[in-house]
Amino acid sequence: ELFELLDEEKLKNVPLLVYANKQDLVTAAKANEIAEGLQLLSIRDRSWQIQACSAVTGEGWNGLDLEEFTATTEVEIDNGAQQLYAI
Repeated sequence: ELFELLDEEKLKNVPLLVYANKQDLVTAAKANEIAEGLQLLSIRDRSWQIQACSAVTGEGWNGLDLEEFTATTEVEIDNGAQQLYAI
């Protein structure tokens, strides 16, 4: 589903942000494991980032440099009953 979404014309050149939650757990997946599992290394047409975070501790949610990462346009895609937003 991720690659189907990334193939949407309206999302062309929009960067991808993956929040890696539960980083407070000893068993949390490392960034390279997540990148491999999601096949992110094959993405060549946009920038992508894995942001380590923990909803429990609040760490990682404010550490993202949005100026550096944010796309220049806002996109809204109607995907059936669900609306997907990319900024």
